[in-house]
Amino acid sequence: MKKYIAQRAPSLVLALLVALGVLVAGAAAQSAAEQPADEPAQSPKVELQSDLPGDQEVQSGVRQHQQPTVVKKETETTVDPTLFLSNRLKAIGQHLDGLVLALPKLPAEMARTARNSVSVTQGYGIFSIIVIAAIFVFASFCAAWLFHKVTSRTRIRLDGMAITGPGDRVRILGSRLLLIAGSIVTFIVSSILIFLYLELPGIVQNIILQVLLAALVSWVSWSLLNLLLCPSINSDSGERSGERVIPMSDDGARHFTRMLSLAVIYFAFGYVVVHVSTLLGMDFGVNQLLSYGLALGLLFIGLYTIARQPEEPLINKHARAERSKDGSSQKWLYSFGFIALWVLWAITAKLLFWLLAVCLALPIGIRCARLGVYELFKQENPKETDDIADQAPTPSVWAAVVERGLRAILIFGAVVALTWAWGFEIGDLADKQDLASRLIRTGVKMLTIFLIGDLLWQIIKTAIDTTLEDLPDLEESGEGDTVRQAKLRTLLPIIRVTAMVFILTLTIMMTLSQFGVEIGPLIASAGVVGIAVGFGAQTLVKDIFSGMFYLFDDAFRIGEYIIAGKYKGTVESFSLRSVRLRHHRGPIYTIPFGDLGAVQNLSRDFVIDKLSFNVSYDTDLEKARKLIKQIGLELAEDPELGPKILAPLKMQRVENFGDYGIEIKTKMTCVPSGQWEVRQKIYPLIKKRFEENGIEFARPSVKVSDKGSDNAAAAATVASARASKAAPT
Repeated sequence: MKKYIAQRAPSLVLALLVALGVLVAGAAAQSAAEQPADEPAQSPKVELQSDLPGDQEVQSGVRQHQQPTVVKKETETTVDPTLFLSNRLKAIGQHLDGLVLALPKLPAEMARTARNSVSVTQGYGIFSIIVIAAIFVFASFCAAWLFHKVTSRTRIRLDGMAITGPGDRVRILGSRLLLIAGSIVTFIVSSILIFLYLELPGIVQNIILQVLLAALVSWVSWSLLNLLLCPSINSDSGERSGERVIPMSDDGARHFTRMLSLAVIYFAFGYVVVHVSTLLGMDFGVNQLLSYGLALGLLFIGLYTIARQPEEPLINKHARAERSKDGSSQKWLYSFGFIALWVLWAITAKLLFWLLAVCLALPIGIRCARLGVYELFKQENPKETDDIADQAPTPSVWAAVVERGLRAILIFGAVVALTWAWGFEIGDLADKQDLASRLIRTGVKMLTIFLIGDLLWQIIKTAIDTTLEDLPDLEESGEGDTVRQAKLRTLLPIIRVTAMVFILTLTIMMTLSQFGVEIGPLIASAGVVGIAVGFGAQTLVKDIFSGMFYLFDDAFRIGEYIIAGKYKGTVESFSLRSVRLRHHRGPIYTIPFGDLGAVQNLSRDFVIDKLSFNVSYDTDLEKARKLIKQIGLELAEDPELGPKILAPLKMQRVENFGDYGIEIKTKMTCVPSGQWEVRQKIYPLIKKRFEENGIEFARPSVKVSDKGSDNAAAAATVASARASKAAPT
């Protein structure tokens, strides 16, 4: 369950954002529809009079005209979503009709705009402006190229650096980012110097500045994509394979670098074309047709990027066949999403357009941030995993902090983008009391609480998981480390569960408080309910407290073999109320702590194992003692069994004179659970040595005496007994 929640956290955040967006969109629609039915529209005369600030009588009349409307809005509100939807559909229809009417004028209007460009630009013309802008861009790129040449030694040194861990990878990435920043500064400074040197009309400067900005955005996007994806690297040969931040195949890196760079370039310069046509006086409807036509090209680039992407763009070695269907469904999903974005933009449905854009972009951003951070902070010798893309090794604490921080930035960025696109002023939201503003404030607070709780949980969880993964196996650890490792394996999972419950409870309480719920009485009620549950569930409370004291007393740890009453086995795991024991024959016992009672731990410090042998009465006991001692010394020197023997086998004493032979006791000291393997060698070896030296093991026997008188008397007694039984009474 915890793993499922952790994997679905981005989806939960996205669902929360979508729900918030729907509520805010509905609230905005209601606010737009909150016009009283009997309020007349403001006449053109009043609008004209409102623009005359010097006419005090007119302003007084306007205020008297508006005063009843304000009072009515405060006292009575009419909400009609049906009317709002009807008006919205009517506006969409009028917009489409305008586009249809503007379509025949497209060629003539473009020609007219080209003819008028000379007069608008004070004699320069479009062709001259394009040439000047190209010279500006070329000169700025030449300055950036010179900076690239000056720093070539630094780049060569970075290419030759060996990557031995996350620190080297972060340093290389930071150095390359600084180089990109230096190139950007060089580009900007050179552009400013050229601007200061040439004297151009204002509109020409505006157009050239937009072209330079589009070129700068295109170049920066291309540089960042090359930095993150490294399309020139061949990961199969291992050349600089550690510098690719997002774990992507070579084909995927090259494909996405080309297509995303093309999309940014197309968008940047297409925006310049649309904006410049507006400055040159192009008709508004024709300008919109031009923008929609250019957007079709951007839509084609997006669909082509999705359709022609490699089957496995991300490195994913686990369950490729099962994920192929998911990949196909994701292609169709994003294709329909891009088409829907174009349609929503074309019909000017701004609210839905930005909501869908965030829903499409946010999961991709969160996923790329997670993969990039885990790849950036990964160790050079991590434990092998089958799926690097979806089941990455447990990251470090720093990786978890950076990844959750980037996730929080992306989510808050999405919220800010939505509020800006929907026409809300971020600075004024704290003072507004309408429904949409209240929903946004509540949603932002809830997101903040959720993200802070998620960050705390990820830090604690990652620290514990990393500690557990770094612990070597109990068999491989030394004697001094075994106790510490066993304690950590026992206590850390319990601390993790406790921290999760605490953070989850605190998050829920703080979230409820944002909805106006008084959590003080709720906490008091929880205390009363807890006392009632404690009295009603005495066995459960007994189990929990017994388990706590077992752990405080260090009675047993994970991996130890214990005996508790009629139960025995190796401790596998704990819960708050029970312990799981694995019997040496396979069955698992789940025992409540309250039923354990006295615990016999067979896995602490050492084990003294005692063995008994019965030899015949004619055995030379001194010879047997020397043979047993010699066998113990040989086993202690054995390279395989020697580390398991703390004190070698030796004869302890003569235990008893039995009916058939002499019972002798031996003992040895071994590491916990090591005595079983040593026993397997001792028994065959003792049998072999005793037989070679003429020592026989005692066997049960019957000794019959050969004295004749005794036999005759016994026979007479038996015969008389039989005769007495056969005589009639």
